[in-house]
Amino acid sequence: MDNKVFFFDIDGTLTDRKTHRIVPSARRALALLQNEGHFVCLATGRAHYKTVGVMKDLNIQNAVCCGGGCIVVHGKVLKNEFLPHDKAIHILEEAEKAGIGYLLMLDDSDKAYMKDYRFLEQVGRREELTTYVYKPELDFYEVNILKIYLAVKEEEEEKYPWIQSLTRLRFAKNYLIFQYDAKKEGILSLLEEIHASPEDVVVFGDDVNDLDMFDSRWFNVAMGNGNETLKEHADYVAPKNTEHGIIRTCETYGWIPSRKEVRERFEKLILDDSIPFEETIQKEENWNFLAALNPSIAKTKGFEQRTPYHAYDVQVHIAKVVDGITREEVSEEEYRDLRIAAFLHDVGKPDVGRYITKDGKKIFIMAGHPEKSYEISEPLLLELGYEEKEIERILFLIAVHDRFLFYKPKEELWDPSQTHMIQNEENIKREMAAFLKDFSRFHPTKRDWVLMAILAKADAAAHNKEISFDGVHVVDTVEQMINRTKRLRNIFENL
Repeated sequence: MDNKVFFFDIDGTLTDRKTHRIVPSARRALALLQNEGHFVCLATGRAHYKTVGVMKDLNIQNAVCCGGGCIVVHGKVLKNEFLPHDKAIHILEEAEKAGIGYLLMLDDSDKAYMKDYRFLEQVGRREELTTYVYKPELDFYEVNILKIYLAVKEEEEEKYPWIQSLTRLRFAKNYLIFQYDAKKEGILSLLEEIHASPEDVVVFGDDVNDLDMFDSRWFNVAMGNGNETLKEHADYVAPKNTEHGIIRTCETYGWIPSRKEVRERFEKLILDDSIPFEETIQKEENWNFLAALNPSIAKTKGFEQRTPYHAYDVQVHIAKVVDGITREEVSEEEYRDLRIAAFLHDVGKPDVGRYITKDGKKIFIMAGHPEKSYEISEPLLLELGYEEKEIERILFLIAVHDRFLFYKPKEELWDPSQTHMIQNEENIKREMAAFLKDFSRFHPTKRDWVLMAILAKADAAAHNKEISFDGVHVVDTVEQMINRTKRLRNIFENL
């Protein structure tokens, strides 16, 4: 498969217009494309400063932004074009004659400069976050201009024929935006920079303004949720972005592995016990593949847990838990479910980890991470094609994995008065009922509870050997935790 050069519009293509968030399957598609060696680039009308955050979120280093006026390759801004000076001056001169308010964007930021308050009086504040800079001495003849915001209502455009002299966009009824709007030119400029051919280009868009980047020299994809005119000019109309349109299209044309191939590789990496999983993920190509499945998986690498119970970052801890699951005393299906649950059981930690102040001290907590981990895991397992019964067991194991870890023999309790935390059948049954009340979707069998104890044992073994909060007094040990999981399994088996 020859490597392609992909350009993705952001708003409405990568994002759900209802939530304004990146569609999860689109995020995964971009990661898989990069993992396959394709050159992936954003193509957007957004200003550079607004695009940087999306690039960072998606781990993408390339962009055609500002409507094609700004080119970013490998994280470096190669150009950021201003509006043609003579045309911009003409628009502003005419606006002054007509008494129309305006704002000027002069640099790569959310600052909007104004010499008077006419724009705000005629329009009000923009919906987008804007820092308004009042500068009465502003002389538009002496500055370079990236954008002009002009207070012309939609129904008034015909009154001012001079606005036709410069490319304009309208995203609000009461003002126009004059900005660089030539995505195709930006794409061609970027191709020159990376020495790529137009025949290798694939573009994804959703709205009529994306027509500018459609071209007969390359492959044009319109989203199913997009503009009908754009669809008429497309080489292929993808399903809606919220219905996995981007990833399905990429699979259809063989740009990324199919779901079946992804699942097969996923299971091969997770289930192979011929070498330690901790070694498997040290290979860059293996980790990149797994990290591409979900951004929360990627975030586990290097995420320090900062609690006395842990000596490893989340990625290494997860790997050690996976290695703690063996084929001993479990069926092949149970082995698969346990290993997958072990891999996913703590992926929520980077999303919930935070500092709180307790008794005047700042401490790091990861409360709620099992819930977050199974919330992250469910759409991933569905996307990989697992059946409902398989998903339910894996999610159950993730959600419950540390629920019973601190039920202890009476002699191990930090506070002997906490008899409700003694590890006995009565207290364990009470906690089981509480869990099922919290997670009513689950209907675990007796065997599922036993499997939970097996996972808990592997998890316990991946903790610090000795746990101390003050560096002097040991309050718990790995040996004690492992023994507690063994007793827990015995309780489950004899229920």
